Amino acid sequence: MDSAQSSGVIDADALGKKPRKSQNYLEKYLGGPKRVMALDIARGMAILGMFTAHLLNMPPMGFPANLINLVHGRSSILFAILAGISVGIISGMDRPKVGVELVQARIRIMVRAVLLLGWVALLSLVNMGIALILGFYGVWFILALPFLSWSVRRLLIASGVIALCGPVLRLIFSTVLSSPQGMGSEDGAWLSYFTLGHYPALIWMAFILLGLALARAGITRRDVQRRMLVAGLVMMLGGYGISTGILSALDGRLTIDFISGFTGVSKMYEKGGVKGSKNIDEGGTSGDVADPVSPVTSPPTSGATPSKDPYMQPTVFPQYAGDLAGKPVPENCYCTPAKIVEQMKSEGMPEAQPTSPGLWERITSAVPYMGRALASASPHSGTTFEVVGSAGFSLVVIALLLMAPTWIGLVLSPIAAVGSMSLTIYSAHVPYVSAMIPMQLPATISITALVAVAITFAVLWRTFIGRGPLEWVMNRVSHKAAAIRD
Repeated sequence: MDSAQSSGVIDADALGKKPRKSQNYLEKYLGGPKRVMALDIARGMAILGMFTAHLLNMPPMGFPANLINLVHGRSSILFAILAGISVGIISGMDRPKVGVELVQARIRIMVRAVLLLGWVALLSLVNMGIALILGFYGVWFILALPFLSWSVRRLLIASGVIALCGPVLRLIFSTVLSSPQGMGSEDGAWLSYFTLGHYPALIWMAFILLGLALARAGITRRDVQRRMLVAGLVMMLGGYGISTGILSALDGRLTIDFISGFTGVSKMYEKGGVKGSKNIDEGGTSGDVADPVSPVTSPPTSGATPSKDPYMQPTVFPQYAGDLAGKPVPENCYCTPAKIVEQMKSEGMPEAQPTSPGLWERITSAVPYMGRALASASPHSGTTFEVVGSAGFSLVVIALLLMAPTWIGLVLSPIAAVGSMSLTIYSAHVPYVSAMIPMQLPATISITALVAVAITFAVLWRTFIGRGPLEWVMNRVSHKAAAIRD
């Protein structure tokens, strides 16, 4: 039976026979002859990108802001596609496992998912503001189990359907639900994981299935890598290019938002006068981040200022505004039921308590904003254009690393060490970031210290011990559960 070697959160298998037990330190550091270093480097880059997004919100003096903004959103998407590749490696790469071996692979993936869900519950106790992605990973892995026996073609079609339909369905859900985040109710966690969270399965399963398809196609083959590179470039051009064209046409000027900070679907509600809690999104920025709530039913917090942007701010009162229905909205009105009543009083009109809008009214009142929201490709907007463009970006990164000469891998081997134990490094950075927030140290100091410690620890641990500590637990428990003999 083939042995598994740690390759990140899901601990991907080695691509062949298990390595010799008597490895020297150099072999341990490089991961062994059966290790795909390019995938470790890509995973390490994703981890370091998320570090940057969490701590380096403002670029240092003289540093191009767009280079910092490049990591927003794309780091977590790269991480998700690599997770899908890892699922594919565990289940047989381009030779899918069948029979008992397939059952064992599914058990291993299921056990890892359960362990991740339990671990993120503990990690949340020391978390201050990071949208932990590990719990979402657990859900994605469980949802991926029925797809392990699918062909490359079927996986790509399923990924495309999710990328096309998922963003629309999510926006509809965020409009019709009175409490989109739902975190205060007993079903809030599942709403978050599946539809309305930072990384909902309704959209992000597109990345998992894409990664699984890449593994099934034979990602170590040069012809597959070339096709990945071409496909990635086309996807970037199509996703980002079409979005830019649509937004520019709507605004009457060149509008490029795919390399900006945290904007898009959630940002449009902030521009409409609604701001959420201060939070650091996974790959987003710190500061006031708007919750994806209906712009016509959620009251603003103090200090929020309505925008004059006609695409973001309602221009007329909705139908349920009584005598004000259809009339222009003054700049100082937020268009919520309470504000409508207040406006009625200020206009000397007879007070009439508006009724809560029904399902149809909520949908129709949000239609003017849906078009522009879905045209965005900005980081974490969760639109089809972002999914396609950023997935293409990830394909280009992975393909270039796979096709790179050996010396490139040697130069980037410290980053590969980080990627080989991404669960451990990611988990360790959560309390670190939480501690840095109240200390308010300069961001450059915080990020430099974190990267230096992470790389140093990963290199030393991998050289002298091997598998990362949390990765070792994942591997050990999942193998025992599946009764796989070494």
